[in-house]
Amino acid sequence: MKKTAILLIGPTGSGKTPLGDYIAQHGLNRIEYAHFDFGELLRQTAAGTRDSGISSSDVRFLKDILEKGALLEKQTFYLAKKIITHFNRNTPAKAVVLNGLPRHVDQAKDVAPWFDIQAVLRLQCSPEVVMARILTNAGNDRTARTDDALLLVQKKLQIFIERTAPLCDWFAANGVPVIDVPILVSTSPESIVKQIENNLPSLSF
Repeated sequence: MKKTAILLIGPTGSGKTPLGDYIAQHGLNRIEYAHFDFGELLRQTAAGTRDSGISSSDVRFLKDILEKGALLEKQTFYLAKKIITHFNRNTPAKAVVLNGLPRHVDQAKDVAPWFDIQAVLRLQCSPEVVMARILTNAGNDRTARTDDALLLVQKKLQIFIERTAPLCDWFAANGVPVIDVPILVSTSPESIVKQIENNLPSLSF
């Protein structure tokens, strides 16, 4: 079943996971949301703590992807499809906060059968703020992360600039509202929700 969705786009460390968790816990504009945290689902699947119907060889491939900070491309997107299908089958909420997927235009096209993305929240966060947020664990979500080494963070920031940030223009060109959210080191999920509630378009189900 296709679910209505809003998409969080922002660099690593910008607070997507804490924001997605907050919206899932408190709702948004009186709508109940589930949080689809693709990065966390990948990490759980690769660690063997989550069954997503993926073979052992594919699990090894996911581990390699995570270690390199790379993205799933079209030829390997079947892995994401398995995780999406499992998530949607086990999630009663009709609205979803998407975090970590899609991360480039091909993925945006590929997720269309499962998610109707009706708004994009662009978390605007400079590299300096990203590093400060990661170093201070500003979002309280980095404790168990193993992918915050400086070189890997820098690589992920470069991939974000080249592959993911252009998604905002792609969605805007396709009539999807893009809402800009400035992120500072101290920005909290609660403050973001208060800022965006009046700007978020009414979702259709």
